[in-house]
Parts: sequence; C-alpha cells; structure tokens
Amino acid sequence: MVRPGNAPYPVRELPPGFEVLWYHPGWERHWLEIQTQADPEAGLSPATFERYFGGAPDELPHRQAYLADAHGRLVATATAWFGEGERRAWGRLHWVAVAPEYQGRGLAQGLLTIVGERLRSLHPAGAFLRTAAHRLAAIAVYLRFGFQPEPGNAEEAAWWEETLQRLQTVRGGRPRR
Repeated sequence: MVRPGNAPYPVRELPPGFEVLWYHPGWERHWLEIQTQADPEAGLSPATFERYFGGAPDELPHRQAYLADAHGRLVATATAWFGEGERRAWGRLHWVAVAPEYQGRGLAQGLLTIVGERLRSLHPAGAFLRTAAHRLAAIAVYLRFGFQPEPGNAEEAAWWEETLQRLQTVRGGRPRR
C-alpha cells in the first residue's frame, strides 16, 4: 500500500492512560513480545529484530514508537523506517502491532498518527507499507490513513478488489477514511 506526497495524517488521539515512548536500547525484547502476541503464527525470534533494524541502531530512538499503558507496560509498536528499492526516498510504515488484549481501543490509530507524522517529516516524498492478506482490520485502518492499494500485477489487483469488497461487507459500507 502507498501514500504518495506529504499530506498530514489524520489526527487520532490516544485513549486516556496511554503514552508514546520512543525506543531505548534493550527494548528489542518488548518489540518481540508485542509482535509475537499480535501474530503468534509468524515464527519471530530475536534475530528478526536484528534482521530488520540491526543495520541502523542509532536511528531507532527517533523512528520506533511504543505505546505504554497506565502501568508502564509496552503494548503496541510501529516504526517509521527507511524506504527500499525504487521507493528509497519514501518512508516505510513497518511492523505495526498491538497486543491482543489492547486491540479495538483505537491504539493503532493513535499510534499511526504519531508514527505517520514522523514518517512525513523524515520522508516527505511519501510512505508505503506491506501487509498480510488476513489483516482486514489493519487494512481498513491503513485505508483511513490515506494508504491505497498498489497492485503489482493482475492477480494482486483481483485480490485487492476482493479484499475491498469484503471490507465493505464487514463494515456495512465503504471503509471509513
């Protein structure tokens, strides 16, 4: 999904009792815990964090956000990361996750406001993300935040058409933006 240009992201406030914190050395274990809770089937390990973020550790404190609950527990994360390939000048919304017991509270939207604005300041050309087919709720949020499908071939275009139809059916109309 892509979000060309530098338009502001929608403003969604964090629910009361939550605050944003930026990465500190050693928080790799929190990242892994949140990601594993959100998607236990992904088969993540400590090496996953190193693979995706180990090449730029000095960038993490101003690119990787976490949400803490009122007790200081880190319960969500997202990263305003670097683009790649033909989208090198763009930013990448990377590894968005909310612990299951905190999902459905608007945390992802509040987090996307914060991380999206960070992406916008660091990469004004635009932003992109990759997501999985089964993440309908996430896709609906990304659509509301201005990301649009960018199918690379006819098979992907057909999948997106079907997915957008499923979202309309699930939500009883067009996905909110």
